[in-house]
Amino acid sequence: MGDSINLYQESASKKKKRKDPFDKALFGMLFLLVLVCAGYGGLFTYNQSIKNETTNVKDETQQMRASLDEEMMIETNDVYLRLEAMQNSGGRAEDILKQLGVLEQVVVPDAVIETYTFTTEERGMQLTVVADFLDGISRQITAFRDSEQFSSVEVISLKLEEERGLVAEVHVTLGS
Repeated sequence: MGDSINLYQESASKKKKRKDPFDKALFGMLFLLVLVCAGYGGLFTYNQSIKNETTNVKDETQQMRASLDEEMMIETNDVYLRLEAMQNSGGRAEDILKQLGVLEQVVVPDAVIETYTFTTEERGMQLTVVADFLDGISRQITAFRDSEQFSSVEVISLKLEEERGLVAEVHVTLGS
């Protein structure tokens, strides 16, 4: 007889070519591990950036509170100084409020009363009136003279300042 034929040769080669199922599982597990590590790293970085932003916002808030506290102290001190000046001026608060009400009625839109000093003996007021143009000053002085609330109006000085404009020192006396 001669040659013998191996009928099982194909199945033997198939056994050799068949891959190990653990190779695919190992590759899949490594891929999942890398994916989980990348996700964890991303979340860690995001968490750090959120912490940094929170710290920055807290610092800004503290700075704003500190500046507001300083501003509030300045405003409170300003109000306190004004009240003290009113009490030391010799006039009663009601009289001063009435005088300011009279001034409010006669102030023209083109002029600003910058300073106000009241003397109780003669019921007079020393005013600093500021305007951009001579027309504003003249309208304000005319409004003082036309008002029945004032018995006399005297312009003490008139000067032109570069920063403020026209500045007039005016003395008015309240009528009886």
